[in-house]
Amino acid sequence: MRTEASLSSLIRIPQAIAGESTYDGVLKAMAGELRAILPFDHIDIVMLVAEGREHVCYETPVQTVWSTLANAPQPTGRSPVRSVLSGTVPHILTEDAFTDERFHFDGALDQPIFQAILRSRVIVPLRVRNMVFGSVNISRQNTAAYGPADLQVGQDCADLVAPYLFALMAGRKLGRDEGLRETDELRARLLRFTTHLERERRRLGMDLHDQTVADLSHIARKLASVERGGPALGPVLNQVQAEVHNCLTELRRIVEDAVPAVLELFGFVDALEDVMRKSQAVSAVPMDVTLDDLSDGAADRLSDVGRMLLFRIAQEAINNAARHSGGSLLSVRLERCGGDLVLTVEDDGSGRVNLRSTRGLSHMRSRAALIRAKINFTPGRTGRGTRVQVRLPTGEPYPVLRH
Repeated sequence: MRTEASLSSLIRIPQAIAGESTYDGVLKAMAGELRAILPFDHIDIVMLVAEGREHVCYETPVQTVWSTLANAPQPTGRSPVRSVLSGTVPHILTEDAFTDERFHFDGALDQPIFQAILRSRVIVPLRVRNMVFGSVNISRQNTAAYGPADLQVGQDCADLVAPYLFALMAGRKLGRDEGLRETDELRARLLRFTTHLERERRRLGMDLHDQTVADLSHIARKLASVERGGPALGPVLNQVQAEVHNCLTELRRIVEDAVPAVLELFGFVDALEDVMRKSQAVSAVPMDVTLDDLSDGAADRLSDVGRMLLFRIAQEAINNAARHSGGSLLSVRLERCGGDLVLTVEDDGSGRVNLRSTRGLSHMRSRAALIRAKINFTPGRTGRGTRVQVRLPTGEPYPVLRH
């Protein structure tokens, strides 16, 4: 389970790298944030070049012969981490790289492993569009320093920096000016998303502090008063039992908001039905809701992150309609159009939501951008209300489908 400190460090990584325009700069900025949650003696990133036939390497804080690859790329087949770069294995976690045969073979550039004493190693891929274009390699000098939890932290870090590194790579291919424009756009997008994550973290903390912590403090005071010879035990225990029940209910709500259990257990459509049922309870006026899935369950074939982000967009659109539209009808529709998965949320309300300033709509746009989806806000088909439509490409090269 992630601690608040580790989550905060991970969330800061995109902000830390956002001002960097070189691989070395990104590596060092990333390493500065990563060290607090995943100690290391050496960290390097490998990037594939020449259509994957060759590789380059950048490392910190120790420089080895691997650093010379930045100016003299070598065949990818000589890399000690070639099995991850080729996608043959999803990752490598080793207790002692000195004796791990995966790093040692004829022609392997494995000298730095011995020279820099890189024994415990975590090797995770850098991926975009379901394609491996490099790896993050984290090492300690002592043996058996890392476990599965550290492997997950390493992969989380790699997933956060991958879009930025890929943008830098694309910028070099497309030319300096065009590359800088793409990098600036990606930097702004990552910063917006990081800001959203920070708001969500603070909201979760406020929910816990304002309600649950206060309730638990009240329970503790009541129990202390009994211990000091205060009120009779029976009535106090009845009150405490009721308040504990309220705490559990509130905690379940907070957890459900963070990780929708219905989505994980029953799937996308059932999760949307649950959101729509709850939206009826908070609607300003009685509202009829309908849900049509004409996509043959395509949403549940999305990757985990693709499905979650699409669900969050739908959840925000449904809640906006229920709370602010004043309409009496709400419809949700999923369908396939060519190679796209299309989600439409429509109400018959006033249609007076400010699409440019509403924070929730900004979050929808940011989430859509992360999965390369197009999102449009238009009046409803009858001229009343608001229509939110998300068009998500599911063909190559978009990595949103499970394989």
